[in-house]
Amino acid sequence: MTNSRVAVMLVASALAAAMAAAQTTPPWQALVGSWKLNTTLSDSPSRDDAGAGQRPGPPASGRFPGGEELGGTGPGGPGDDRPPQGPPAFAKALRIELLDEGIRITSDDGHSRELVATGVPVERQRGGTTVTETVTWQTDRLVIVDSASDRPAMTETFGLAEDGSGRLIHTIQLPDRGSSESHTVKWVYDRNTAGSDGGK
Repeated sequence: MTNSRVAVMLVASALAAAMAAAQTTPPWQALVGSWKLNTTLSDSPSRDDAGAGQRPGPPASGRFPGGEELGGTGPGGPGDDRPPQGPPAFAKALRIELLDEGIRITSDDGHSRELVATGVPVERQRGGTTVTETVTWQTDRLVIVDSASDRPAMTETFGLAEDGSGRLIHTIQLPDRGSSESHTVKWVYDRNTAGSDGGK
């Protein structure tokens, strides 16, 4: 066997291995790890202390304008001892772990949330209201759409910053009460190098 043929076979083998690895590594792997809130780059956690040029976030009560609540009760309602779905959007720290088809997000207060990117609608409880949650991976971020019969849909995303900084960007697009317009609230997290990365 000639050297050139051996080289071609080695290159083909390396390409096949790389493709196999890419197929087994989910794209949301990049979100896994420990994160701490960057208060300077994030929107304010309340309407009262929003700085100039900042979009206000939800008030300290955990409710968004219009009454939407992130957190709420467990997925099965009263008596369900499973972890509540949806850590507060203004959590000071997050830990993201890898699941088969998505991620688990745990906030510093112990609230845990599983986002499985199957694109299959799932019913969740949000502050006493049943919402339909659909999670997908779109290009470079996890996209969560919550819809309910009594309000417009709310879109939430988790992804890495486009500036190459490696920061985690969490956004929620909220409908403005009483109008067809919406605004986006953003929280920025730095990777916590003091904490260990989470895995499956």
